Amino acid sequence: MMKGKMKDLMKKVTSSSAPSFKGPSHVLGSGPSPSASASSSRPSNPNPNPRPAPKQQPPRPAEPSDFTPFTPLVSSSSASRRPDANGGDTVACPNCGDAFSSEHAVSEHLDGCLAAAGGARARAAAYLAANPPAAAVEVAKKLLGNLLKEPGNDKYRRVRLGNPRIKEAVADREGGLDLLEAVGFTIGDESGELFAVMDQTPNDLRLGGIRQAVLLLERSHPSAPVQTPVEAASKEGCRNVADEQKEVKKIVDRQIRVFFNVPGSSVAETDAPDSFYKLSSEEVSKEARMRRERLEQSRLLIPKSYKEKQALAARQKYKQAVIRVQFPDGVILQGVFLPAEATGSLYEFVASALKQPSLEFDLICPGFPRSRVLPHSPNVGERARTLQDEDLVPSALLKFKPNETDSVVFTGLLDNLLEASEPFTAASS
Repeated sequence: MMKGKMKDLMKKVTSSSAPSFKGPSHVLGSGPSPSASASSSRPSNPNPNPRPAPKQQPPRPAEPSDFTPFTPLVSSSSASRRPDANGGDTVACPNCGDAFSSEHAVSEHLDGCLAAAGGARARAAAYLAANPPAAAVEVAKKLLGNLLKEPGNDKYRRVRLGNPRIKEAVADREGGLDLLEAVGFTIGDESGELFAVMDQTPNDLRLGGIRQAVLLLERSHPSAPVQTPVEAASKEGCRNVADEQKEVKKIVDRQIRVFFNVPGSSVAETDAPDSFYKLSSEEVSKEARMRRERLEQSRLLIPKSYKEKQALAARQKYKQAVIRVQFPDGVILQGVFLPAEATGSLYEFVASALKQPSLEFDLICPGFPRSRVLPHSPNVGERARTLQDEDLVPSALLKFKPNETDSVVFTGLLDNLLEASEPFTAASS
């Protein structure tokens, strides 16, 4: 009975203290997770305008001009293939655009194509960066310039690197061999000697690269202007004339001597007959002998140019010329001249020794077959004839022929010269 009362009391206490629970009931372990139940029990977001999530844009396709490191240079795509004349496909070089039959052919061509387009100029710049001497750069320009002039000439496409000049200028020079390889040469050993060989004739693209390299070398070390043979001869002639003029300007001691005729000498008599201006038998014999000697020399197989140079060298070894002028009265006036002096100096020398300096006269040089009159002065626009030009070196005997008039006649030499005269003997000649 007591136990029943206690149960009723416990029921009353329990029912009065426990709050009432409204809602669905769940068996332990069968309901949602605590987080889910918590989120369902939380109130809604108080912000009425929630921030929207950013939209993802689709990736932009790469333009054709963009470079991507993962795109191969030679591709078998339809963009790099072209139909040929026979209906087949060809592969185009991405650098120059030339068509080839296969990708393998394009790969073999590409290295040389890229080198020809810019490698030659870059190698030339590296070669110049080592500060080679001007003579070495000239050799390099010569080797490359020959390829530009005659690209099909096998002689210019085979270079012996053992040549002393080429070895010093290119082979042993920093960047020299790289420059040759950049323009298309292949360096190889043949029988223990290095050669640079270009097996094929360079095409227009490679020649363009070579031309760029030559222009860079030329800009760094300009070449001297090339003279034509006519310009070189003209310049040499001007130099010779200038040297001759400088030599003539030197003070020359004429070492004047006057000889008079003595009985038994070979000098002509005082009276001057017509035969005075003609050759004597001895002079004719001498001229004939010299003519025979010249004829015999001409029969030898010696080039004319060599003979002329030989004769000129023989005359140039003389530094002075002794000239004698024979007057109608038998007096001989002797003076010393330079081989480069003009013939006009002879006329001035003789006129200064005459009592009548205004007398006009000619100086006659005996010759075979006929004598000739030495020119007084050069014609307009011509160079003055020198003693060497007139074959008066190393010595000559001229004859004085006066052009007398009614008022001016030949009266002989100055008294002071005649007073210092000496007899003409065999020792004097």
